[in-house]
Amino acid sequence: MRLQFRDDCMVPSPTSDHMEGAETREAYRRTMFDAICVIALIAYFLHFALPKSLMLIKVPPLICRVVAMLIVAFSLALLTQWENQRFGRVRAFLNSGQKTSHVIQAFRSLNLHPAPGSTILLLLKENPFQNKWNPFFIASLVWNDHSLLIWLEDKNQLTPQRLANINYVISLSEFQADIVRAPESHRR
Repeated sequence: MRLQFRDDCMVPSPTSDHMEGAETREAYRRTMFDAICVIALIAYFLHFALPKSLMLIKVPPLICRVVAMLIVAFSLALLTQWENQRFGRVRAFLNSGQKTSHVIQAFRSLNLHPAPGSTILLLLKENPFQNKWNPFFIASLVWNDHSLLIWLEDKNQLTPQRLANINYVISLSEFQADIVRAPESHRR
């Protein structure tokens, strides 16, 4: 069970593994707001109350400010580390890099060099990314040709006329890419 600060007391946090969607996001926002409020109170204390008490023992104001800034910076770093660890963000970023590498290798395995001005439709068997546009961006970078028109199956509204005029249809998953349709000159 997690605890969070509410009205000068600690109560069980509403964030839990069984909550999904908007409830989880709202609970996360409340928790982050509470943490930021605590850091703001610490910063306020360090900026106004601590220097007055340290003046009694004759510590220069510059030293007080430096110490206060170091404590606030350390608090923010600690909060960031805690949040990253709690939500597994570092692992997610590393896994995302591996997925990107796999999709790049899948595109390269096609050994496809589309003619300038070609239209390409990407059919996603599965999308390993949270962002549905990542396969589009990866294809754009792999072929590095600004004249290509690249569309995603579920993201672009294509008319039947446009669908008929598509030059390449590529079926894509994380580890494999297959050419479903291509001009006669590019077929294997």
